[in-house]
Amino acid sequence: MLRKRLTDPDPVVTTPTRYMSTRYKNTAPPVWVNSMIALLCETYPKTFFLYERRRVPLKLGIRNDIMRAMGSGIDPAQASAAVGWALRMYCSNSFYLDKIRTGAKRIDLDGKEVGCVSAEQAKGATALVAARRAKRRAKAKAKVAGEHADAAT
Repeated sequence: MLRKRLTDPDPVVTTPTRYMSTRYKNTAPPVWVNSMIALLCETYPKTFFLYERRRVPLKLGIRNDIMRAMGSGIDPAQASAAVGWALRMYCSNSFYLDKIRTGAKRIDLDGKEVGCVSAEQAKGATALVAARRAKRRAKAKAKVAGEHADAAT
């Protein structure tokens, strides 16, 4: 089903080739990424969840499993870029990162447990979430300070 949906000429899911290059690594995600995540949720309902608080740690290397499941008949470079962007967005979600805790079970495409989160992986996820929260607090603090400075003049 995923192979059929990726080969449809749907403009929302179609992946422009400019996003396949690594030089666009730090750009905003393409508009079709949410559609690709929705497609993964529809295709693998035991693994992927649209509702962010239900997300659980995924198996390491799940991208390769998805690519194998798609089979032939599609452009591998385009499909790889689409799946890569979708997984990057899915796994960088704060609720997903909060679930990355030492010993947490990882699941495969069938929803079966296939491994656990290591202490090092949990530490990295915790540090990333803490850095995001600190950046958000600093930005809010600067905004409040700017408003106070404007009100004083």
